[in-house]
Amino acid sequence: MPFKLSITLIVISLLTSCNWSHQAADINLSDFYRVYFEKRQDKIIMYSEADSLNSKIKLKEFGNAMWAYNDYLFRNYSETTKLYSHFKSLLPDTSLIKQEFNAALNNDNKFKDIFKNSLYKKSIPSISIDSLGIIASRFYLVDKFRNQVYVHLCANINEVQSLEQNEFSPFFNAFCFMTIRNNDEASDLASTLLIPYSSELNNSEGISDERLVEIKKEVFEAASKNKQLQQILIKEYNKKREFLNFELKIN
Repeated sequence: MPFKLSITLIVISLLTSCNWSHQAADINLSDFYRVYFEKRQDKIIMYSEADSLNSKIKLKEFGNAMWAYNDYLFRNYSETTKLYSHFKSLLPDTSLIKQEFNAALNNDNKFKDIFKNSLYKKSIPSISIDSLGIIASRFYLVDKFRNQVYVHLCANINEVQSLEQNEFSPFFNAFCFMTIRNNDEASDLASTLLIPYSSELNNSEGISDERLVEIKKEVFEAASKNKQLQQILIKEYNKKREFLNFELKIN
């Protein structure tokens, strides 16, 4: 009986693997990402981002629910984003740009693999809420502009990549970005994290670069342990669970 059970499990595993491989081969990244053009005065402004798939009924629910997640993956892991200068040089030929954008996107095999793993929910190791909190905290980047200190929240400008990265990091990183972008409470937390430094920040003499580095580290630490942020992450996970490829471990 144990031997038969082992054979059955192996067969099921192989069938599951084959099914995923069959699904994963059927994908066109142009269904998920688009290049857009806007005419402003005498200039054509070009930008690219995730497509909410309003015209793709079959994938509409995934595209709408995971827009910020998909956009983060594209901006941080697709080689196509590095071709912006080339695409811009082709203006005003928007048809050619679309053609080359789609070709580059679908030839970006490394990014395509990342996206397929997400779309078809290829399982990756679980993650604890504490570890997820650490990743999310690195999006709360303390910065200074014209002596004004603030917390910068951005898909590209952050210190997430300063953490140890592995093949599963894109999915955890994208989830944390999506959570912060989609929840006003998470965005509002940015100003709350600076409250302990109010007297320093209001000092007319400003704040030194050395002290700014210290505050940045302290804010990362505070955000990583912030219970409100952890609850927001848990709430977003439960909301998007059907689209995610990992399990969240809650202490």
